Amino acid sequence: MPSDSQELAGATEMDVISVSGLDWFFSFTLGIIYIALVCTVAIVTFRKGHWVLGLIGFFIPILWLIGAILPATRRSSYRA
Repeated sequence: MPSDSQELAGATEMDVISVSGLDWFFSFTLGIIYIALVCTVAIVTFRKGHWVLGLIGFFIPILWLIGAILPATRRSSYRA
């Protein structure tokens, strides 16, 4: 079985995939936007009084979106 270095030695320039700086920029930018949106939705979920959805949302982030869409609980002082 050939090693990784032997496989790369036989590769042509067309076989090697390179990532440009622009690809890294867009990936980094989209990652920052995603993190900002997730944090915002998580904060809204907690402020609306949906503590269980907020805590479980650390493991299943879609629950933060559900908690942010649901109306505020009676006990919360959140006014949209």
